[in-house]
Amino acid sequence: MIKFLMILNRYSSMCFLLLLVACSNTGNGQRNIELLVNVAEPDRIRFSGKGAGAGMMLMSSMGATGIAIGVAIDEGIGKDIADTAKLNNINFSELIKSDFLAKLEAYNSQKAKPITKAKIEIERYGFVVKGGDNDPTMAEYIIRYQLGNNQQWQSFHFPKNLDSEEALLKIPLQKVKENGQAIRSLVIDSLKHFKPF
Repeated sequence: MIKFLMILNRYSSMCFLLLLVACSNTGNGQRNIELLVNVAEPDRIRFSGKGAGAGMMLMSSMGATGIAIGVAIDEGIGKDIADTAKLNNINFSELIKSDFLAKLEAYNSQKAKPITKAKIEIERYGFVVKGGDNDPTMAEYIIRYQLGNNQQWQSFHFPKNLDSEEALLKIPLQKVKENGQAIRSLVIDSLKHFKPF
C-alpha cells in the first residue's frame, strides 16, 4: 500500500507539471508566430542630409562630378553613424524586427483569433536631417508588411507618413555621429509611431 501511494504521488507531481507547462503555453498569448523578414540591399544604415543639395549646387560648375561629391558627403556621414552604431551593438533592422514581433504578440494576447503568420520587408533604414540649427536629425525607415496569408501588403514610411514632425525626437547630427545612446533613442522613439494594428 505504501509503495502504491509513493508511485501515485510521483505521477501526480508529473501530471501537475504537465498541466502547468500546458497552461503557460496557451494562456498568455505567446503563440508561435511564423515571421518572415527580408531586408533590402544594401542592408546598411543610410543617411540623407545636405549632401544632395550641395551636389546640385556643385553640378552647375562641375557637372556630374558635383553630384557624385554630394552623394559621397552623405555616404561618409552614414558610415560614421553606422560605425558608432556597430561600436554600441545597435542593429537598426533587428530593432525593427523585434518591435514588430512584440507588437504582434501583444495583439495576439488580446484577440481570440491570433495572427500566426506575418511577413515584413525592410526597404530602407537610416537617418535624415531636417532643416534647422545644428542639423536636427531623426530616424527614417520604410517597411512593408503582410499580416496573415490573404491580406494585402501595407507600407509605412517614417517620418513621411505622419501628419506632423514637430513632436518627433530630433538630435543634432554631430551627436548622432558620435553617441550610441543618441542613435538608440532616435530608433526607439521612431518605432513607437509604427502601429500595424
